[in-house]
Amino acid sequence: MKRKLSDDGVTSLPKVMKVSSIPEMKTVCDALEYLFSLYPSMNSKNLGRPIVLKSQLYTLVNNRNKVESQLSDMQTSQRIRLLNIDDQIDDSVGIMKSDDFVNSFRDFSIDESKILERFAEFTSQKYHYLSLCKRVASENFSDNEISILIQNGALTIKSENSWYISTPYLGAFIRAYKAGQRGLLTIIKKTRFKELLLSEIFHRNLGKGAYLGHMYHLLAHLGAGTLNSIQTSSGLLIRM
Repeated sequence: MKRKLSDDGVTSLPKVMKVSSIPEMKTVCDALEYLFSLYPSMNSKNLGRPIVLKSQLYTLVNNRNKVESQLSDMQTSQRIRLLNIDDQIDDSVGIMKSDDFVNSFRDFSIDESKILERFAEFTSQKYHYLSLCKRVASENFSDNEISILIQNGALTIKSENSWYISTPYLGAFIRAYKAGQRGLLTIIKKTRFKELLLSEIFHRNLGKGAYLGHMYHLLAHLGAGTLNSIQTSSGLLIRM
């Protein structure tokens, strides 16, 4: 069943679909494929290739040790790239498929394609940390190349002598992510008892700039602990 955009541009589930439960996955791989399927198309709102959150995996797999172990294995086998997502609500870790991470630089710039592709291959195949210190950067890239990487969104400043590994479209993603995270919290806060049935959440507007969809944000909040769920006779209740 295809997803569609609502009038305000927010990805929503078809009205005929009733959402009454949170999916449960046995493996991180299955959970990632489900999460990637929730992501808007590349042509939608210029969000780039799919980025999902580690916190969402905590919700879907419901075993943090398994999530950490299987993510580590996927990193070692060069199947995924982790990214720092600096959010005011919670410090999150983003996840991209390695192929998508490399291709995101090809999508963004032709002029600097060689240096960007070399950086993408280095940070997806050889270097798996979230950030890059000046010493490691200087051993692999010239000062001019580091400047090019910063200008093209491959590196973002962490401190005076270090950078976070990034992707050119990460800024657009973070803006949409923050908007949706705040929007969902606002929806719950405005209810009388700061709680709402899951089935009712999908009928509420997440607000301007929230392009990632209700389920995407709900899974992130539940995994981060900023929202909780409880089963009731009326259905699954989401509460603060």
